[in-house]
Amino acid sequence: GSQAEVALRREVKQGDPLSPIIFNAIMDPLLEQLERIKGYEIDENHNISALAFADDLILLATAKEDAQTLLQHTESFLCQLGMRIAAEKCATFHIKRTKDSWYVANPDLQLTTGDRIPSSSADSSLNYLGGNISPWYGLQYKDLTDQLKSTLERCRMAHLKPHQKLFLTNSHIIPHFLHKTVLATPSITTIPAMEQAVRNHIKGILHLPMSTPNGLLYCIKRDGGLGIRKLEVLASTTALKQGITLLNTHEPTIHALLHKTKLEQRLQSIAKAIRLQWPIQNYRAIDAYKRSQKKDELKSWGQLQSKVVPQTNVKCRKCKVCNETLAHILGQCVYTKTQRIKRHDEIRDFVSKRVANMSEKAQIIEEASIPTPTGSNLKPDLVVVSREKGPRGRRNSPP
Repeated sequence: GSQAEVALRREVKQGDPLSPIIFNAIMDPLLEQLERIKGYEIDENHNISALAFADDLILLATAKEDAQTLLQHTESFLCQLGMRIAAEKCATFHIKRTKDSWYVANPDLQLTTGDRIPSSSADSSLNYLGGNISPWYGLQYKDLTDQLKSTLERCRMAHLKPHQKLFLTNSHIIPHFLHKTVLATPSITTIPAMEQAVRNHIKGILHLPMSTPNGLLYCIKRDGGLGIRKLEVLASTTALKQGITLLNTHEPTIHALLHKTKLEQRLQSIAKAIRLQWPIQNYRAIDAYKRSQKKDELKSWGQLQSKVVPQTNVKCRKCKVCNETLAHILGQCVYTKTQRIKRHDEIRDFVSKRVANMSEKAQIIEEASIPTPTGSNLKPDLVVVSREKGPRGRRNSPP
């Protein structure tokens, strides 16, 4: 093969252990400079000009002129290092206030090269760190369930064995959507719908009936389950842990931003929903809640066999004396005695009419009293006396 060296002119090699160091060496000085430039005003004493993770950068400003200044400074800094901003990969929007409302406008930002930054409309969304951010709605979550179902369907159609699909779902798909769920904080109806989609997917790839108890899915492998991560529990506990970490930060700008966005009130509502006392001082209460959920799953799974028969009251709903079995209803219950006598008489009359039609000379006696040698009397329902030959040539004698 060719022995010529390949010159790397763009981007950083994916998976290279030097990549984080290079990112930090470039971005840290830039962020320190951006902090000294006027950005978005949180309150009178605090403002924020940039959000960054690796090479994903968001510039924030209250006015269009401030945003253009931040953009020009960023472009100048990167140009000195032999880097440039790809305008086609960027997006921008400007939220303007009116007397009683607000609307999304085009800030018309451009680079020194003349390239204009594309503007986002009100109904569009920007993908940042796994979350879809809309200028109009903020973090979007309405299509989370559809995204999850589409991803699970691709997993189901993949040419993999069932245990490989199970590993892919539990180790990659669920954590991926856990991140999206924690970011978006969707409504209380969205997460159960996503949980149901995961359950149906697991039962489908393992060819299990839909009536399979959830304990088989969620209990840990040591207890005989599949060890599937429960998205509903993970979303609430992860959101609480990350939120508490933010609340405990010593950065005054972050505190001002959290106060403005009412993060503590949202965390308090999440804690209330899972019955945890607020404020939560450390992670022990959250970890204890996760362990209790696993124990509850095992307990409910273990009690499933005893729930086949109702545990309330199995006595007859009418007479309240014996258990409500089929034999009791058909032959013992006093409430159905009238129906039983009526059915008995109808059968007796039917047999009597058939015998009379078959033989005119047959003598039919209903409820005859027959004495016995012991002094008691027998009272059969029907006595038929006939001297004619039967179907096999036998004579039917009186009993």
